[in-house]
Amino acid sequence: MDTYMKGLKIRNITDARVMGGTDAVLSEALFFCQIFNFNKDRYTFCGGAAIAERFIVSSSHCFNKEDSLQKIKVRIGTTKLGRGGHTIGIKKIIAHDSEDLALLLTEDDIESGNRIELSSRAERLGEIGTFFGFGISGFLNSHAKLPTTLQKTSIVVKGTIRKRAHLFATSGNLMDGDSGGGIIWKEHRKPVIGGIYHGLDLKNNIRIFVRAKDFKTWISDQMAMAL
Repeated sequence: MDTYMKGLKIRNITDARVMGGTDAVLSEALFFCQIFNFNKDRYTFCGGAAIAERFIVSSSHCFNKEDSLQKIKVRIGTTKLGRGGHTIGIKKIIAHDSEDLALLLTEDDIESGNRIELSSRAERLGEIGTFFGFGISGFLNSHAKLPTTLQKTSIVVKGTIRKRAHLFATSGNLMDGDSGGGIIWKEHRKPVIGGIYHGLDLKNNIRIFVRAKDFKTWISDQMAMAL
């Protein structure tokens, strides 16, 4: 963990964390990816989800076009920050041209037990979803302090964002350190990714997600072209 966390900083954060959460159980979060970006002086941490044999979905603002892929570290299959599970190399990052969405093509295959599917439906007003994340718990000497165990919390769907039809809002104390993580709900009795966390709207005190359903075709097309 020390190697990963040395110098880690999150941009534009004051009090980022999953508040009121509980320690997650590995069996319900096997898909969760810890993404460490150590490029230049903008060391950041984001979440992500393994959705296919060679692909992880996350937020595009977690990366820059000039980022070296060798300086992006991904860990999966663990609830412990920076340890356990196994690391995955990244071969390519595919960013959507207008929405805060990115696909990471991995060097290695991801086992089926570590994957989760994307939802085929939109969110429902008042629906309760689950969110997993390592949001910041504080700072020490300008370095981010993250919880040592993955956190789990419940969030409530508030509705669609006006003039941004592909986005929806939820409750919950999520911040930039949780970017790229997914809201989980049930579909045909299975957990699925309903949206990818984009960020916080302070003015309206809501958390904003990119709706996964709206980009399933784009994701499928990009995966086919990348392989």
